[in-house]
Amino acid sequence: MIFFDDGDIKAYNKKTGEISFIFNASLKDVAIVDGNSFYLGTNIGVFWGKWNGKSNFEVKKIDNLQYRVNSLAYHPLNKNLYISNMNGLCKMTRNETIEYIHHDNKNIFPNSIVYAKGKIYASTFNNGIYIIDENEDIEVVIPKSEGENLSFSQVIEYQNSFIGNASGGLYQFDFKGNLMRNLQIDFGLASKKTFSFSLFNNELWVGLMVEFKTLTSNTNCLRLKNQF
Repeated sequence: MIFFDDGDIKAYNKKTGEISFIFNASLKDVAIVDGNSFYLGTNIGVFWGKWNGKSNFEVKKIDNLQYRVNSLAYHPLNKNLYISNMNGLCKMTRNETIEYIHHDNKNIFPNSIVYAKGKIYASTFNNGIYIIDENEDIEVVIPKSEGENLSFSQVIEYQNSFIGNASGGLYQFDFKGNLMRNLQIDFGLASKKTFSFSLFNNELWVGLMVEFKTLTSNTNCLRLKNQF
């Protein structure tokens, strides 16, 4: 199932090709729980959802999470949902208790949250990446390129590493924040302005201001392939 927003939140069934209307809101992020259940982060808060087959979707708004969402991540081990909204980073436990997470007695404001290898990685614009383990101990790493701190607007996991979108383009780095590759340079991308990217069928789809390309994975390498 692929969730998207064309003015309304909808779901595309990859097997049947059917598109189903869910409800009217602006979709910001999706966190998948299992084959049927999911959370939707929207401009009007967080919603729990369940697919009951065909075009039948059940949706419930989560109380006390009515704020615009930046990003969501579901932790499959402790069953918590991590949310970044206008008030900072918080988690929702299985009984829907909301708890905000602080570092040095300050709120954390991530633009992007991902789950990987038992940990939550919360990427911020100016303060690095907050790595939160299952005990909620927090480590902060600040990725650098040529001595400059990198601030990521979007981060995804990719083959035991991360790919992040910074002002200088796309970078691949390890879980400790060590730079592995500058994808902008390696593939000669014509623009440093990447507005979005996503993994699909082992391909990294990259939307640039001047073109649209995919970076295709081939074992441990990435291969640039033009699509249009």
